[in-house]
Parts: sequence; structure tokens; C-alpha cells
Amino acid sequence: MKDQQETNRSAGLLRQLGAAVYDGLLIAAVFMVVTFVVLRVTGYDPMRSKASLLAQSMHQCVLILALAMYFGHAWIRRGQTLGMKAWKISLVRLDGHRIDWRTALTRLTIAAPLWLLALAGMLWYMPSHEPRALLALLPQAVSLLLLYTPRHQTLPDWVSRTRIVRD
Repeated sequence: MKDQQETNRSAGLLRQLGAAVYDGLLIAAVFMVVTFVVLRVTGYDPMRSKASLLAQSMHQCVLILALAMYFGHAWIRRGQTLGMKAWKISLVRLDGHRIDWRTALTRLTIAAPLWLLALAGMLWYMPSHEPRALLALLPQAVSLLLLYTPRHQTLPDWVSRTRIVRD
């Protein structure tokens, strides 16, 4: 009976993809604001080919920090990001405890590269129609297909011992 209740509560693929698109748009906006602030504070111009390695590295670190803060803070505070809230899904730990920073960062360390690789593949494919570009989608596709296993967990869920459920 418990397995049936857990299965019924699992967030489906479409809900998770919808929340991911929503959060992707929000992250793009956050990255724009962060980049604007970095440009104003440091005078660093990412379009210049002679930008210093230190300035480039600092900009990338600030973007990674912004990404970690957006997802980590949302998961720890409410168990859901704004995209997840819109799609009525939440992140929960399998042991029933609240999400902590270690869990959030573990999940993000696995999920971010999967989504970035998939995004890079789509952006490569769109103008070129190069079939090889679609290979970049495979890791994320395999991760999402794991939702159809009995545990209903993607790769980041499995590694971080979490699960996305319907509210």
C-alpha cells in the first residue's frame, strides 16, 4: 500500500520538465543581473578578447555561487524553487528530514552539469542541425528515464537520496 501511495505522489516527467524550464528562465535572469553587477563593480568586459583570466574566473565563480544560492536556498527553505512551486512539486529527502546544504549541493553538483550539457547540445543543434549535437542530450535523457523505474528517481535524486513529489 505504501509503494502505491509513493507512486501516486511522484512528480511526473512533464511536471519536472515544466519546472526546469521555468527555473531555467529565472536563472537566466539572475545571471543577467549578476553579470551586470560584476561588470559595473570590476569594469570587466566578457566580450573583450583580452579580459584577464582572473576577471573571467571571478565572473564564472560568482555565477556558480548565484546558481547554488538560488537552488540551495529555495530547497532548504521551502523544499521547492519558484518553478517547482508553479508546477506544484517539492523536493523531499527519502529519510524524511529537511533538505540541508550538503544534500542541496550534492544534488546540484550532479544536476547542473546534466542540464548544462543538454542545453549546450540543443544550442549546438538548433543552428547547425548537426546530429552529433543530440548526443549531448543522452546523459540527461537517461537520468530522466530513471523516473520510470520503481524508485521514481532521477540520477541527482538517487545520488542525493531525494525525490521530487507532487504537493
